[in-house]
Amino acid sequence: MVKILLGLFILSISGCSYTNALNTSAADTNTKDTNKEGVNAGSASGLSKYNGLCNGSLPLDLQSLQFISHVGEQNEVIGKPGAGKLCQANVYRVKKEITVWRTWNSEYQPSAKGKWWTFNMPMGAVSEYRQHYEICPSYSPIDKLIKCTLIQDEQIIVGTGQSATCSQYLTYKTSSALQVYIDDAAVSVKDCSLYNGQLSWTSEPR
Repeated sequence: MVKILLGLFILSISGCSYTNALNTSAADTNTKDTNKEGVNAGSASGLSKYNGLCNGSLPLDLQSLQFISHVGEQNEVIGKPGAGKLCQANVYRVKKEITVWRTWNSEYQPSAKGKWWTFNMPMGAVSEYRQHYEICPSYSPIDKLIKCTLIQDEQIIVGTGQSATCSQYLTYKTSSALQVYIDDAAVSVKDCSLYNGQLSWTSEPR
């Protein structure tokens, strides 16, 4: 018998162009720590105690982002091992408008502009996407996709994922994929487009 798995997100709107401003990879739990003057780094030490356990590294200044500070473990975007969220993170100022993407739950419309985003359009097997960004099935069915432009001069947090224990049967390890935390996307993004997820199936290798 040939086994099958959930495959690609198929966008219901065709002809959309995609430009990755960072050339890097970049999921919703409720977190906080920001103010209108800028994102709170959350620790005087400036580094999370989990940094040595994290996967991947964080860039400093990039073409579209300016490094501001490291994020310490007191900030609620930093999760303990097994708790998801981020393992290590930096605060950046947006120097140039960037495209960001977010999968969300169609049963809860306000989640369209939640806090967790990526720099890259979600592609490939859904199970692998969940693993890369530590999105437990209980967090979201990820049946909708939104694409927005991140506004210049906004402050964001970018980091790599902490491990997540979803259940006794499912655990995601730390990931090197970059995730984007936007505290108030309703005011930080613009020019958004919505897409529907559709089922697509591919054969597993024998």
